[in-house]
Amino acid sequence: METLREYINFYRKLGFSIVPLKYGDKVPDASVLPNRKWEPYMHRKPTDEEITRWFFSGKKRNVGIVLGFVSNNLFVIDLDSPELVDYVKSKMPKLFEATLVVKTSRGVHLYFRANRPIRTMKFQHKLGEIDIKGEGGYVVAPPSLHPSGAQYEII
Repeated sequence: METLREYINFYRKLGFSIVPLKYGDKVPDASVLPNRKWEPYMHRKPTDEEITRWFFSGKKRNVGIVLGFVSNNLFVIDLDSPELVDYVKSKMPKLFEATLVVKTSRGVHLYFRANRPIRTMKFQHKLGEIDIKGEGGYVVAPPSLHPSGAQYEII
């Protein structure tokens, strides 16, 4: 995928609810959201008109994918260091083959679906933090730009 439109169409085809984030940041762009909040998109997907207004009206924005029930029980495992990514890959290589893997500024996001919504949890490992991100949250998605200048990308 090369264009923002291709990414957004891909996410929508997968049944993901998306929200606009400030370009080069991880926070919702409240300036274009109803009542300045992204939470309604935890319960409904945006309309075609909202998508067009957010992403194709001239201002650059990052893409956020809403997790949980609204996105078919989507959850993400966030591995926050290259060392942790290598460790998990060495112990569970098939985990990386069975899912969408996104390169982040420091590690990867692994996308999964469950039978029911998964709650957000954090685990500390000696090689870094493991976040299970689920119901009530969102993740930054490609082709977004991280505050560090790193590009999120599907690998």
